[in-house]
Amino acid sequence: MTSSASFVAVAADGADTSVGGGESRSKQREFRVVVPAIEKAFRSNEEEREKRIEEAHEMLEPLEKELQNKLFFGGDKIGFVDIVGLVLPGWMHASEEAAGFELLTTHKFPNLNKWIQDYMNHSVAKEVLPQKDFLVAFLNKVVFGRNN
Repeated sequence: MTSSASFVAVAADGADTSVGGGESRSKQREFRVVVPAIEKAFRSNEEEREKRIEEAHEMLEPLEKELQNKLFFGGDKIGFVDIVGLVLPGWMHASEEAAGFELLTTHKFPNLNKWIQDYMNHSVAKEVLPQKDFLVAFLNKVVFGRNN
């Protein structure tokens, strides 16, 4: 089993992994809309950056609200929706560092930032996710065309 597959298997153990419920599917759709908005913000030039950040913030707000009083989207354990949303904890802060601006401010998104921190501190996530320094170097080279 690959590292990612083992992460999914271990993280889902005992968690709500149903994909048939409308609520779970709607959260999955939220992530499908959020990721392109975040990517546009990080790839934007200075002229359009504020507009793109605002668009990304609008997409992130429902996820922020969903996490009120919860450790993970699945409750106390990592669930299917948390796994679907893995791109946020895995890449967000590295993308912010590489792009040179903060998109997910603690002031505006305290629940999402706590979720990212809790997710990244999970023992299995620590084992399988790339280190932030590696991701920053990758983003600088591949996405932003810089060699630093």
